[in-house]
Amino acid sequence: MPELAEGPGVLAGQVTVVTGGSDGIGRGVAIAMGKAGAKVAVTSRRESVVATVAKELNDLGIDAIGVRSDVRDETSVANLMATVADRFGGVDILVNSAGGSFNEDFERGPILQLSGHDLLEVYRLNVVGSFNCIKAAAPNLLDRGGSVVNIGSMGAWASATGMAAYGASKAALHALTKSMARELAPGIRVNAVAPGHIDTPRANSRRDEAKRARQLAETPMARYGTPDDVAGAVIYLASPAASWVTGEIITVGGGMRGE
Repeated sequence: MPELAEGPGVLAGQVTVVTGGSDGIGRGVAIAMGKAGAKVAVTSRRESVVATVAKELNDLGIDAIGVRSDVRDETSVANLMATVADRFGGVDILVNSAGGSFNEDFERGPILQLSGHDLLEVYRLNVVGSFNCIKAAAPNLLDRGGSVVNIGSMGAWASATGMAAYGASKAALHALTKSMARELAPGIRVNAVAPGHIDTPRANSRRDEAKRARQLAETPMARYGTPDDVAGAVIYLASPAASWVTGEIITVGGGMRGE
């Protein structure tokens, strides 16, 4: 894990909400931020899973709670922010990690095999979900000089067969990041991290040997990234070290070509 992510007190006293915090990048970010001194609320649509992750953080000595929430639903998100404010007194940092290229509501695949429903649903999860969370957290963030970090993707720039809808949604999230950064400054900083190929169970479930070989060949560091690699960039953007940084998209891709 990057030294910054482990440094005690980097985020001391800060309250962090991590959406999609039950696994993968979100879980890694939640743990790293807790180790950096933050109080953490992890959220996911699956109540039993967020409870398990919250206990995992508690066992590490991190003050954490798990809250079931669907980022696509404005009422659910409002209840999430109210619960966090009631438990911790407010919100300082929002990490929008909830998202994906497929789930039970939509599929990914070659563009001519997708329906308009697939395109709209991936957009609703990856873009509208982050929008809902930023809007609901904004009053707290403004009061506390807060920070938002969106989890984008290098897929917004790097074309790949079967990933057109996902890439389009992440490109929209990057654009939303820049627009919100301008509109919400100077009270709230808004940035994004764009990961490349990351080693997570969900991503690995759709990687065969040929795909793994191709992805590693286009990554100069010759390995998959980890959630900890992403967490280091997230913590930097959320920390006082980045107090004059807003509207930026930081790539974490092992040297893979971005924009």
